Amino acid sequence: MPGLQWNSDGHTNSLVPFFAKGAGSEVFRHFADQIDPVRGKYLDNAELGHALFLLFENPEKTH
Repeated sequence: MPGLQWNSDGHTNSLVPFFAKGAGSEVFRHFADQIDPVRGKYLDNAELGHALFLLFENPEKTH
């Protein structure tokens, strides 16, 4: 497990770019149901977890 380091004592609420390409990537688009007025559609960290669990539980979605 890699090390973990926090760079601030607070929560910045900044969007972090996330890119997915290839088999199964459409699952992430499904969860991107919120809209930032500047950057467009995004998914929050909890939705990212849901998408990953869905892919791990149903590996046939990646084919």
